[in-house]
Amino acid sequence: AAALIFAFPDRLTSWYTHTPYNSYGAFLALGTLILWLAVEIEARDLRGGRLVAWMALLGTAGGLAFWSNALIAPYLLTACIPILVHFRRHRFHPRLLAACIPGACGFLLAASPVLMVALRRTAATRTLTWHLDWAWIAQSYRVMVTGGIPSFFEWFTDGHRIILRAGWLFVAACVVVALWTWARPWRHPPRWRAALPPALMAIFLAGYLPHAMAHLPIPRYLLPFWTMFLACAMALPMASASRWLRTAAGLLLAVWVGWNLYGPFALGRVGTPDRAARLARRANLGKIVKELGANHATLLGDYYFQSEANGMSFLSRRDPGFVAAGKERHVPSARAAEREPVRLYICQQSTLPAARTSLQALGATWREMPIDHTVTLLHDLRPPQRARQPVPLGDATVTPGPGLTGVPAHLTDNSQRTVVLGDHMQRSSFTLDLGRERNLCGLELLPADAASLTLPTHGMLELSLDGVEFETVVPWQGRLPTAYAAGDSVYLGGGQGRLEFNFAPQPARHVRFTGASPEGRLLDIPRGEAYRGPTGWLVSGVRLYEAATPRPAATEREAHELAAYLDEMEVWFTACDRWLAPRLLARRPAGAAPCAFPLFERPGHLQGDGGEAPFWHFRPAPGTALVVAAELADAQTALLRQALGRGEPWYFSEHGAYASFVFLPSLPPEPPTLLWDGAMLILE
Repeated sequence: AAALIFAFPDRLTSWYTHTPYNSYGAFLALGTLILWLAVEIEARDLRGGRLVAWMALLGTAGGLAFWSNALIAPYLLTACIPILVHFRRHRFHPRLLAACIPGACGFLLAASPVLMVALRRTAATRTLTWHLDWAWIAQSYRVMVTGGIPSFFEWFTDGHRIILRAGWLFVAACVVVALWTWARPWRHPPRWRAALPPALMAIFLAGYLPHAMAHLPIPRYLLPFWTMFLACAMALPMASASRWLRTAAGLLLAVWVGWNLYGPFALGRVGTPDRAARLARRANLGKIVKELGANHATLLGDYYFQSEANGMSFLSRRDPGFVAAGKERHVPSARAAEREPVRLYICQQSTLPAARTSLQALGATWREMPIDHTVTLLHDLRPPQRARQPVPLGDATVTPGPGLTGVPAHLTDNSQRTVVLGDHMQRSSFTLDLGRERNLCGLELLPADAASLTLPTHGMLELSLDGVEFETVVPWQGRLPTAYAAGDSVYLGGGQGRLEFNFAPQPARHVRFTGASPEGRLLDIPRGEAYRGPTGWLVSGVRLYEAATPRPAATEREAHELAAYLDEMEVWFTACDRWLAPRLLARRPAGAAPCAFPLFERPGHLQGDGGEAPFWHFRPAPGTALVVAAELADAQTALLRQALGRGEPWYFSEHGAYASFVFLPSLPPEPPTLLWDGAMLILE
C-alpha cells in the first residue's frame, strides 16, 4: 500500500509530462514489490508448490519491471540476497533449485524484448585515470544530493524552499533511521535484514566513489541503489518492536507521502491556469509573431511550456507555427524554423540565460520582448543565410591528426561511414583536402545514428579554414540541454540532429576539424534502457557548401510555367514548399485531389480519416513529382541516388529558382519512404 501511495503521484506526473520511462516513483513501487516478495519467501520458509508459485510470481514481476525500465536490475540483484539465505538454510536442496525454474522462465519470457536489444549492444572501451580529490568528491556528492534527489520526482520544477527542506529532512531521516535499524537489532536474528540498508549504501558508495575520483559524472545505474537505500531505511523499521523506531518511521512516511502528494497539487496549479489568460497569451504571441513576419517560432522551456506548442499552432491555424524544442520537437518544422529569415525564440525565464549564451556565442544581436512575467520573446536579428551549393567531395582526401586512435575512412557525400576515435577528453583532429581552393560558406556534420548522439554534445568543436577558426559552445543548464550554438543556428534539445556552420565566404582548400572526445552520456531510448554513447565521432556524412551565384526569386510566371510542365507530365501529386503549393493548387479543378501537400500539416487532411502523424512521409511513385529550390538540387540528387540506387528514375528539369524531379515507372519495386523536412526530401 505504501509503495502504491509513493508511485501513483509520480506516475501521474510522468504521464502528464510525457516521460513515463524516467519515473523513479515507479522504480520504488516495483522495487519494493520485488524485495517484498523475496523477503516473504525467506520469512515464510516456503517450500514445495507454494515456493514454485511465489518464485513464478517474483520472476514474472521482475521481468515486467525489467522490460519497462532496465534500471530495475539493481533491485533484482538485491532480491537475490534473501533468496540465497533461504537456499543456504536448506543446503541448496535440488528441489529448491528446481522450484526456481518457473521463475526464471517467467523472467526471460517477460523481459525478452529488452534482453534481445541489450545483447546487440556493446560498451565502448575507455581508459580511466584515478586520483584522490576530496574537494571534487565532496562537490560531486553535494550536486548529487541537491540535483539527484529532486530527479526522483518529476514534478520537482519550482524549487520551493519548503519542498527542498522536506527533501533534505527525508534524506537525513533516512540516514539516521537506517543506522538505528542496523545497530539496534544486530544482536538478534536474522542479521542480514538489519544490515540491508547500510549494505545498499555501501554498494552505492563503492560504485560512486571511483567515478568521482575519475572526475566522471554519476552513472545512472547507481540511482536505484540510492532509492533502495531510502526505501529500506523507511520500510524496515515499520515492523520494529521499538515504539520510538516505529514513530520515527511513521513520521518519515508522512513526510514522504506529503512530498509526493504535493506533486499532483503543484501540477494542477501549473497545468490548469486561468483559461482566459492562457488564450489571451496565445493570441498575443500569434499576433506578435505575424507582425514580425516569421512563419515559425520556437518554444524553449520545460515540458509544460512545450506542450502549449500544439495548442498555439491549432488556435493560429498553424500559420505561424509554434515549434516545441526538446524531446517532443517536431523535426521538420524545427528545421524549417532554423532556416527562417526571421528567427524567433519564445523562452521561459529558466531557459532565457541559455538562449542568451547561445546567441552571444554566435556573435548575434537580438531584441528581447517581454510577453509577461514568465515568457520572453527573442528576435534574432542576424541576416538570412546566403545562397550556397554543395561541394563535391568525391576527390577529397582525409589526413588524421595527432591524438587519434583510429584512422578515418574516406569522407564522401553520405555514402560511407566515417569513424574518428579520440582518447578521452583529448583534442583530436582530421584534415580534409578539397584538391583546390573553394569559396566555402557552410559545413554540416551528419551523425551516423541520431539516437547515439555520437557527435560532440559536450565540450567544443572547432572548424579551421586555413587559419580562420569557428567553434561551437554547448551550455548545459540543469538536467536537459536547453539550447546550444552550432555555427549560424541554435539547436535545441540534445544535439540529435546535424551540426551546422554557416559563415561568411572564406577561400580555403584545407578544412581542419578539431574536437574534444567526450566520454559519452547515457541516453533514454525506447522502453527506457540506458545506453552510453561511444567516446569518439561517428559521422555518416560531411557536407561542405560554397557560395553560389545568387538566383533571382521565383516569379509568378515561373510558377505558371512550372505548373504547366507538371500538367504536361501528368503529375497528380507534388511535394513543394509553402510558397509554391497554393499556386499549384489554384490550377486544380474544383473537387480534384490535392496536388501539393505542404499546405496540409497532417495526413488526415489528405486521407480524410482524421489520422495524425508527427512527420510527413513521401514514397516516390510514378505520377508524383518533387520540386525544390535550385540551390538544393545537387544535394537532393545525391540523396535520391543514395535512396533509390544507381541510375536516375526521374526527369530532371530547371525552372528558374526551382528544380523539379518527376518520377518515372522505372523506380525500384519497393522504393523507400523519405521524409519531407519543409525544403527537400531526406532519409527517414
